[in-house]
Amino acid sequence: MCLKALLYTITILLGFACPVFQLAKMILFNQSNGVLHLHEVDYVYLGQGAAPIALVFSICFGEHLFSTMSGSYVLGWLILPSVYTALTVHEMGDIPFTCPNSYNYSSFSLYTTCQIRKCNLILMWLFPTFVVLSGIVYVCNYDDDDRNDSTRIRNIAEMPDENISNASDVRKDSTAANNVVEVPVPNATVVKIIPDASDINIIPNANDVKIIPNASDVISGARLA
Repeated sequence: MCLKALLYTITILLGFACPVFQLAKMILFNQSNGVLHLHEVDYVYLGQGAAPIALVFSICFGEHLFSTMSGSYVLGWLILPSVYTALTVHEMGDIPFTCPNSYNYSSFSLYTTCQIRKCNLILMWLFPTFVVLSGIVYVCNYDDDDRNDSTRIRNIAEMPDENISNASDVRKDSTAANNVVEVPVPNATVVKIIPDASDINIIPNANDVKIIPNASDVISGARLA
């Protein structure tokens, strides 16, 4: 459970971090005085990163629109990282992807831009990876919960009456009720309750039964006064 919560938390944080780092990269590229240039795919990626905001608002316009946009969002994340990486692989010129300190940068801001770009690409690949992992964990956990619920329902359905407390029909070995047999009681005048008895058989040819307090068994054929 803790591992699942950690996985979901990391996925959510990555979802917020991707558009933040992409926006930072775009700002630094624009401040490079023409040394670095943005590609059209940068704007597509920024829109993809901000898409969850649109997904939240789409809920208000119906389930169909939300389902359509959700499918497009997931599909975009499965395709975009590869396309983005291929189109922007040479945007830093001769500067290596790892941004080594030994490289002769023309300015410190260029080194900072390289670091932001590197983090941006790493996050771009991490986020869809964690989305897929979270989906797998969710599906597996859903199947386990459904299987456990079915097992609990089956166990309850198969539970014998002897194991159910407060059952209305108690077996002979239960101490919650006493056995009461058929007893003819002629000429009785008052009918009252026999306490501590849950299963009373029909007493034919009897008008009334008097109270028998704390009686456990009534013997067949005994005449009640």
